[in-house]
Order: sequence, then C-alpha cells, then structure tokens
Amino acid sequence: MSEKIQTIDVERWSEPDEKHRVKRLGMITAKEAFDLLYTHLQAKNMLPDEYFLFSERDFPYNPELPDYSTAVCHVDFGGSEGVYFDIYLKCRDKQLHFITGKTLDDSADAFFKMSRIAAECSIMLNGRGATFEKKNIEAVFTPEESLALGELVSKRLCEYAEPEEEKLFSALYGKIFPDETLTTDSVQEQDNGIEP
Repeated sequence: MSEKIQTIDVERWSEPDEKHRVKRLGMITAKEAFDLLYTHLQAKNMLPDEYFLFSERDFPYNPELPDYSTAVCHVDFGGSEGVYFDIYLKCRDKQLHFITGKTLDDSADAFFKMSRIAAECSIMLNGRGATFEKKNIEAVFTPEESLALGELVSKRLCEYAEPEEEKLFSALYGKIFPDETLTTDSVQEQDNGIEP
C-alpha cells in the first residue's frame, strides 16, 4: 500500500501559448500557500492541537510568497509549556517567519508528533508541485489502541500462519510491544498461563 503526495505548487504559470510554451508569472500569495497547507494537514488529521498560525507580521497585506530557496521547519520545546514548530522561508538575502504551530503537551511523544507534522509541511512547501510516492505508511496508536492491536495480533498468531506471514505478524507485534519478543510458542504459553 502506498500514498501519493501532491505537493503545493507555489509558482504561478501562464497558459501554454501556440508553441506550448509557458511563462512563469510569479508566486502564489502567502495566505493562499498557508490555506493550502492548512487544508492538507486538516485532511490528514495532522493539525497541532493548540494552534497553527500564519505570520501576519511578516506578510502584511497578503503579498506573493518570496522566491524562497527552502522552507525550513524547526521543532523545539517551548520555554514554558508545550512543543512548537516554526516554518521559515529562506530567501537569498533574508529569512522570513511564515507559520507557527503549537501543542500544549511537552512529552517526547508530542515532540515526535510535531516533528512528523513539520516533515509533512517541509515536503509540501519544498516539493514545488511535484508528486511523490510514499511507500511506508506509518500508524500512530494511543496506548489503548496499541494494546487492542497487540491482542489481535497475538490471537492471530495462535492460528496457523505461513512462515512469511508469521514473520510479518511478529515484526508488527515487535513494533507494538518493543520490549517483548513474540513467537507462536510464547503465545501458546501465555494462553496456558505459563510465563515465557
């Protein structure tokens, strides 16, 4: 299973002329780029839980985006609470603050979650309209979901499985419960009340 990621085309182009040539007209507006990114994150349920804000101060009156070389997404713990990420547009002679995101949680899990959101923003803004295929699909579980999925995999391993299928289930179980190694024998021992 794979996912297609259509990045934001931050440049504006003319319609093709009779010789199929196009001209670069400039950049989309800063607010339009923000709105496209916001909509993308919202559709993927990836918006930070506290806020995701456009930098009105650095982009008053909704100008075009500057012709930036890189969108830099920086994640850090806040001074008083939570985890923040900031997106800066690195231009030839300056760096402009574009977006700030925040969560109130200040755990390691929150830091990794915000880093994942920042990575999504980075590919969307730096991809310049390209389409990418993402082959690995990540899943983030709550502790309750992790336990439920672990139980399901554990029960599935009690049934007969082809060696490759059993290997896949064992690898999945190891991702859910990294401190435990699971084999069919250990599942049967647990079901019989015997410690492995």
